[in-house]
Formats: sequence, C-alpha cells, structure tokens
Amino acid sequence: MFCCQLDQRTHTGLPVELQSALGLLEDLAQLSPGRYPINGDKLFALVQEMDTTQAQNGRFEAHQRYLDVQYLVRGREKIAYLPPGGLEQAVGDYVSERDIRFFTSTAPASELILSAGMLAVFFPGELHRPCCAVGTSERIKKVVLKMLYQPDTP
Repeated sequence: MFCCQLDQRTHTGLPVELQSALGLLEDLAQLSPGRYPINGDKLFALVQEMDTTQAQNGRFEAHQRYLDVQYLVRGREKIAYLPPGGLEQAVGDYVSERDIRFFTSTAPASELILSAGMLAVFFPGELHRPCCAVGTSERIKKVVLKMLYQPDTP
C-alpha cells in the first residue's frame, strides 16, 4: 500500500508504468462516471460518484490480478487497510471477471483518511475497505485505476 498527494507522485519511487498511469488522473477526474479503457484490459479507469457509508456497513476487498489506485477527486473518504495474511476470512468466492473477493476480519485495521487530491495504491492481496465516511456520510467523486500487475521476475 502506498498513499500520497497526487502532486507528490514523482517522488515516490513507484514503477515507471504506474507513474505514467498516475499522470492520467487529473484528466480522468474531469469525466462523467463510467468505465474508460486506456490500454485494453491492462489499464482502465472507473470514474465513480457515491455516498460514503459507515465502516461497519462496508466489506474488505482484495484483488489478485490488478493493482488498485483510488484517487479522490471530491470529498473525504476513509479507507481501512490490512496487509495480506492476517485474520481475514473470505466471504463468498473470488469473482474473476471483476477481479475481486470480499473479506471480513477481526484484526485492527489501519485507517487512511483521503481528501481531494490524494490517492492510495493497493497491490494484489492487500485488503482495503473503501468508501467509508469520515464522520457523517457525504457525496464523493473518485477515479479508480485498475492496472494489470506483473511484478518483475528475475
């Protein structure tokens, strides 16, 4: 997991492909909600508007194939985070076409508070519970970049 302000992304040491994809976020933020292909199934964006909910109403999720970039365009959002291999328990089966599996956990989670202009990057296997309210529910807009994750192999 990695978190920063969008304008600080060049100081992060992230892979070049991811750095390039992050450079698209400001333009994508101007689009209406929907799914936008960028490089076929290797890279695409989901522009979303939604109301945040109380954390206890949300579920942890994790992905197997895609790196998940959550960029907050408007509002405030809390995202709970758990590294893989904790006390999580799967809820339902892995949904291959959406690259998602949901989880519950009794482990204490770290909480990220994102405000407009911030992003969080979640690698495959990292549990995260997005779209949680910071205090009371509010309408947010976000861009979720999905990038096929192919770690360097020696």
